[in-house]
Amino acid sequence: PKRAIVIGASIGMGRELSKQLAADGYIVGMAARRVGLLEEIQQEIPTETHIAYMDASKPEEAVEQLNALIAQMGGLD
Repeated sequence: PKRAIVIGASIGMGRELSKQLAADGYIVGMAARRVGLLEEIQQEIPTETHIAYMDASKPEEAVEQLNALIAQMGGLD
C-alpha cells in the first residue's frame, strides 16, 4: 500500500485529509501538537495509521520527528 504523512492532522483539513487517504487505501502517518486528538482520529480510521508529536515552530525537532515517523511507517511515497 501507499504511504502518506499529514502534518497538522489533528483538526480541520488535515484531519479530513487523513481520513480520505485512509479510505483510499493509504497507510497514514499523522503529526501534530495535539496527540490526544490524533489518538481520537486513529480510533476512527479502520486502516493502519501512525501518529507522532510534532511542533513546526521547532524545526530541528520537527525534522527528527518526521524522520522517525517515516522509519516507523517503513518508508514514504
